[in-house]
Amino acid sequence: MDYTQSTTLEEMESLPKGRKPFYGKLGPFAELTDKHGITDGYIWQRSGNRIIRGIGRFGIKARDLQAEAVYSNDQTSPRVEVPRVVIKSMELVDAGHISANDLAVWFRLFAQARLQGMQRDTSTIRLNELCKYLGIRSLIRVKASLNRLAAASLTLHVNLNGRRRVAMPLIERLDDGLAFAGGADEIVFALPKALREVVLESRDYAWIDLNALSRFSSRFTAGIYLRLCYEAGKHWRYRETLDVSKAQFRDLMGLPEDTQASVLDAAIIRVLDDLAKIDGVRRRFPINVNLDDDRIIIEVGSAAKKLREVKPQAISNEATEKICRAIRSNRADVRLYPTLTRMRQAATLLETKTWHIFDAWRTDVLGAKLYPNKMIVGHTGKEFLDLIRADDADEVFEFWLDKRDLSDVGVRRQIEVVEHRASIKAPTVTVKAINLDDLIRNHGVAVADDPLPPKPTAFAEVDDDEIDF
Repeated sequence: MDYTQSTTLEEMESLPKGRKPFYGKLGPFAELTDKHGITDGYIWQRSGNRIIRGIGRFGIKARDLQAEAVYSNDQTSPRVEVPRVVIKSMELVDAGHISANDLAVWFRLFAQARLQGMQRDTSTIRLNELCKYLGIRSLIRVKASLNRLAAASLTLHVNLNGRRRVAMPLIERLDDGLAFAGGADEIVFALPKALREVVLESRDYAWIDLNALSRFSSRFTAGIYLRLCYEAGKHWRYRETLDVSKAQFRDLMGLPEDTQASVLDAAIIRVLDDLAKIDGVRRRFPINVNLDDDRIIIEVGSAAKKLREVKPQAISNEATEKICRAIRSNRADVRLYPTLTRMRQAATLLETKTWHIFDAWRTDVLGAKLYPNKMIVGHTGKEFLDLIRADDADEVFEFWLDKRDLSDVGVRRQIEVVEHRASIKAPTVTVKAINLDDLIRNHGVAVADDPLPPKPTAFAEVDDDEIDF
């Protein structure tokens, strides 16, 4: 699909009369010279199928997804882009048998499909990659997890072809040869078509740390964590605190209204425990949890990398002059641009050229000035410029760099080296003993998840049939 549009002055002058110049959606930068010899910068807007949506973004932040999406990886933290509509409206159906590990597997499949292309009808993954992701050796457990996912469904709010909330299976197609597949064998799977269409058409999104999901012990944690990731990706002026009652938290987890108080308390504590245990490179943003009487308050910090800790990229005097000349030639307000040092640090972080970083920022700034109602990294153009003027361009630049997909300027696989954040322990609450009968759903299958086993130092030689699943 063509994502570029010509920006020659001759073509612009030949536009049909009655149509405003640069009509459409936000697009690439154009530098034009008028008849008086004055040069100025413009943004050609995209229209129709040229609008940058999910299909135009790479959707993965990792050097090597297969090598980094591993349970034992404590050096890097691969991330996958999840659309806002999925985070806000996804609900599981007939999923009482689904565990936290099952959901982690599903998001790993989601990331694999994003890596290989959501426009493809099917994707492939090796079973041993899923084993490494969960930190287990048993193929039987992974196969059982895939079969449980194939038997469950989800509903999603979509706005495609006149449809609204749509029900669909978690996995639309699963390899017929799964039962006989070995660890090195690739299995074929397909995510539901409606979900893939939502991803390809999405505009707003959040970045999710894959390796955090595989450590959760409660199946209810993933949905809460995705919401927190979305808030952490916002600028602090627009970030919202999750401040809800226990009843509202119950609805967010997807528990029925008649859930007993002791069961609800236990589920809440397990979720908060999971969030507090996110550590190392997987803790991309700080999480503060408070329990106040009947209310649960969760605050998150910024997910953006602190560029001050990164060594600036070495650039030539010619490259420096090129950037400065570009700003001067467009009569730009220099206060809307980050310092050259910050752009050089961003180039080091993403292993790209400083000019590419500058060009993407310039495109968004000029686009925000020309089209104040168009969306840029989750904000309107007016909001984006107001943030820069109020909080300094360097600060907004860090937020922008974390949120912005830079595949349109040549940054395909963004390097994910993050700082360690100190864990914050959630408050403990005494919970009554739980009757297992209160947890039984769906023909006698327990909703409660099996606790995640500790990270093994050595694997015992046991037969899979001896393991209690």
